[in-house]
Amino acid sequence: MSSPRARRARGVAALVLLLSQVAACAGTTGHLAAASNRDINIAQVNFAAPGRHIVGRNCIDLIVVFPTSMPNFGQAIADALHATGGTVLTNVRIGYEIVYFPFVFGVACYVVEGDAL
Repeated sequence: MSSPRARRARGVAALVLLLSQVAACAGTTGHLAAASNRDINIAQVNFAAPGRHIVGRNCIDLIVVFPTSMPNFGQAIADALHATGGTVLTNVRIGYEIVYFPFVFGVACYVVEGDAL
């Protein structure tokens, strides 16, 4: 029979081993001068005005190795614009992030950040 200290040490070792298997990745997919999810008249947008920096996300779940759907960066743009009430994002960076516990569960996201006007 093992002591409580030995059981605790084995539990901590198992937790460290489990957490060491977590995979995470982030990268930039592209850069855009301006992006919107609706029709806009470009002549009416004041690009000289400072915009509020905002981040929008569209995420999906990965179960085992299968995605539940496909992430959509258009929805990520809509998420960012909805948060500010803006109509266009300028100086846009589109990225992709994933956090994955191998063969268990994960989350994959398109991340859009820019200045909302």
